[in-house]
Amino acid sequence: MDIKPLKREKLKKKETIFTVIEKTTLNVDDTFLIQLSPNKKMTFASGDLLAIYPENEPVKRLYSIGKIGSNIVLSIKKHDLGKCSNYLNQLNTNAMVNATIEHNSNFHFPKHSKEVIMIANGTGIAPFLGMIQENKKQVKTHLFWGGRTQASFGLYSDLVDNVFTNKTLTSIHVAYSQAYEQKVYVQDLLLEQQQLISKALQNGSTVMLCGSVAMQSAVLDVLEQITETQLNLPLSTFKNQDLIKMDCY
Repeated sequence: MDIKPLKREKLKKKETIFTVIEKTTLNVDDTFLIQLSPNKKMTFASGDLLAIYPENEPVKRLYSIGKIGSNIVLSIKKHDLGKCSNYLNQLNTNAMVNATIEHNSNFHFPKHSKEVIMIANGTGIAPFLGMIQENKKQVKTHLFWGGRTQASFGLYSDLVDNVFTNKTLTSIHVAYSQAYEQKVYVQDLLLEQQQLISKALQNGSTVMLCGSVAMQSAVLDVLEQITETQLNLPLSTFKNQDLIKMDCY
C-alpha cells in the first residue's frame, strides 16, 4: 500500500521572521533559554504559543511564550532526537527564525483576580516568567516550581531576582527532585502551603498550571485533596468557575 507523505499543516496566518536576541548555553538538564524579537510590530501575550516547523517536517512544534518587553522568551529542553529543539539550540545571536504566534487567551494572566498561584515544572516556567514581569498592578502572585537540582533553577534566577526587586512576585517555592536524598516535587510544596492555596481559591483567585502532563496529574490530585479537606468542596467547583487554568504537554 502506498503511504502518502504528511502534508504541511496550513498556518492560520503568514509566518513572521524573528531575530535571536540572546540564547543561553545548555544547563545541567540540557535546557536553554532563547529570546526572540519579531521583525515587525506584533500583539501577543505571555501564555500564547509560538509555532515552529522544523526543516522538512510537516508537523508544527508549539512553545509557550513568556513576554519580556516586546520580546519572546522560550525555555526549551534539548532532546537528542528532537529536530526542533536541536535546531533552536544551534542558532546564534542575530539568526532568523520563521514562526507564527497562536493566541491562547485561556492561559493569559487573569485581569481581575485578587491573587494568582502559578505552578510549573521544568520548562513550564516560561510563560510565568513573562507574566510576572508584566504584573504592573502588583497583584499578589506566588510561584511554585519543580526541577531537578539548584543548578536547574540557575537558568531562571536572574529573571526571578529582577521581579522581586520590582515587587511583582510575592513569593516563590522551589522543589528539587534530585538535590537531596528525599525527593521533593512541586505537589509536595502545595501540601506545605495548603492554607495559602485554599484561602486563595476561596477568595476567587486563580491557579495556573504549566508543564508536563505527569506534573499536571499529580498537582490536580493534591489540589483536590486540599479543596476537599480545607473547604469541603470538590476541585470541580473551582474548575467550573474557570479558576483553574492549565497548559500542559
